[in-house]
Amino acid sequence: MIGSKKIVESIPPIEAELLLLCLEQPQLNKASSYLWDAYLKLKEDDIEGARTTLRNCLEVLEKEFLPNLTISSKLEESCEFINNLINLTKVFAKFLHYGGPHPGPAPKTSTEMMITLTTQLLKYLAKLWEKELIFFKGESR
Repeated sequence: MIGSKKIVESIPPIEAELLLLCLEQPQLNKASSYLWDAYLKLKEDDIEGARTTLRNCLEVLEKEFLPNLTISSKLEESCEFINNLINLTKVFAKFLHYGGPHPGPAPKTSTEMMITLTTQLLKYLAKLWEKELIFFKGESR
């Protein structure tokens, strides 16, 4: 028991968060895979690769997962909740785009920030899915 506690404590917090993202829902799992890959690329100092892969993760959420959702009546959110989440993924993606030529390499700090924020967003969505507070349109829960 003591040995396993030391192992868990030796794992950086972001890696622990990513490892805990075992998702049954296929689109969330796909997004999680991109997120994990982005993190590994960042660790290898492939910042541009990490940013590209992170944009792929956000695209999965924006185009494959969120637009197909509906919210449960048990979730005390407005009818704009899903649109707000879609807009949030778009804002996240803006941090990863430069919109034209830029001097020097991509900033590592903003890439780290976006990986952390995206990890938290996926955790939140997985929690809502697991508690059956969000589900695909046409499904009954």
